[in-house]
Amino acid sequence: MSTSPPSSPPPPPAPPSTELSEALTSPGRQLTLRAQVEAEVNAEVLLALAEVLVGVRREAFAALDSPVLVAGGGLSPFTLGAVLRIWDRFVERAGAALWRSQQTLTHTTARGTTPAPSGPSSPSPSALPTIPPSMIGQTAAQRLGITDPYLVATLDRISTMDLPSQIHSSVVNVFTEATQSRWNRKTIREALFTALDPNSGVMQRELDADGGLDSRGVSWESIAERLARTESTALFSHLTETEIARMNYPGKRWVAVRDTRTRSAHAAVNGTAVRVGEAFIVGGYSMQYPGDPAAPHSLRANCRCILVGLGRSSARSAGIR
Repeated sequence: MSTSPPSSPPPPPAPPSTELSEALTSPGRQLTLRAQVEAEVNAEVLLALAEVLVGVRREAFAALDSPVLVAGGGLSPFTLGAVLRIWDRFVERAGAALWRSQQTLTHTTARGTTPAPSGPSSPSPSALPTIPPSMIGQTAAQRLGITDPYLVATLDRISTMDLPSQIHSSVVNVFTEATQSRWNRKTIREALFTALDPNSGVMQRELDADGGLDSRGVSWESIAERLARTESTALFSHLTETEIARMNYPGKRWVAVRDTRTRSAHAAVNGTAVRVGEAFIVGGYSMQYPGDPAAPHSLRANCRCILVGLGRSSARSAGIR
């Protein structure tokens, strides 16, 4: 599929008959919509991750076929730059998925009909490793024709996350161990398949439920799922905040998922209401909504909370005048 910018800008958000508008005051409906966004984005992100790992494995095999000595006794011309070029297409695919979710939320009418978004679509899997020469040097957002400031900033965050570096390091570690232990080619290839399997565990400092750091084995797939959940929640909350303000709701309420996976800082703010435009204080930090990019990653990662609007009566009951 083409990744060129759309010929015309997407249509403006529909007035208050949108599905998001109808759900603004219903915690149950908001939770359902947020989960739907996550499921759609997660499916695309996992497909993109699989393509990234296949592409990286292809690069690693090519390096294995033409080994060179590098500083430190390692083996291979395999570079981080090669991983980043492949990762750039992952960013593009994730961006297209987030854009589609944004359009679906803001254009679904009360009757449930959804106009086909006239904008970015995901590149086909076979196209992931290659960027057209005319688009070299452009960001993923530019290639997709995305100009919305929030989505542009989201793609910037995804493009600079440390997952590509971790993937590169996993391959370098295989080559280093192969050199030190004098592995044969068959053993090296098997080790690369294992290291780049989506479900393989990688040792890294992982965030626990309360945002603390816990060194344990996690898979590439679970890291990608965390990305999808984090950015889906942030996008959904950002759209909700925007719609609440547009429809002149006087207040907003933070609603947490009440289970054992919810971090204590979010459980503590559950049910808290503030005036629209004001921030919640979460774990000592100001947050306009769940997933707010202005907050530390430890307060955003894996968040499933939602925001609801408060009408005049509900706002008065919550002490908001």
